[in-house]
Amino acid sequence: LTSAVSGFGMARVLDEIARFGGPKAYQVFVVGAQNAGKSSVINAMREKQGQAGAKITTAPMPGTTLGVIQVKNVLKHGTMFDTPGVPHRYQLSSRLTKTELDLAMPRRTLQPRTYRIEVGRSVWLGGLARLDVMEIEVGSTVYLTVWASSLLALHMGPTARAMEVLQTH
Repeated sequence: LTSAVSGFGMARVLDEIARFGGPKAYQVFVVGAQNAGKSSVINAMREKQGQAGAKITTAPMPGTTLGVIQVKNVLKHGTMFDTPGVPHRYQLSSRLTKTELDLAMPRRTLQPRTYRIEVGRSVWLGGLARLDVMEIEVGSTVYLTVWASSLLALHMGPTARAMEVLQTH
């Protein structure tokens, strides 16, 4: 378990890399999905090693790292490389425009929004997703709590009118 925000576990990660890498020169490539936090983890490792100075650029939108970046002085015997994110067709953020990402990405502490919905009702999460209540116990309702950017408009209404709501909003 690690945290790029608090630095928790970074010393152990660095120790494990050194253990696997051994005493000879080696290379470590940090690879993962777009916007998964690869650059943030490398920045946290640099901080743990006492490396002051410019950090690798991070942003809440995919595609910030455009090419392979050599990161020096993180590993004792090795060289670390930050890589662009691997596109993942199921990752919603990689399909959004910059304007859409600005609306979807939180800018402040998230405040929950709770809806009590029943069969035949839907909740739109902006134009990103629609949740429909299809079937529940007769006479029951579902409580849906959404934690999302305050800029992301949520709309609740009858499922029969869901496409109309999408077109209108």
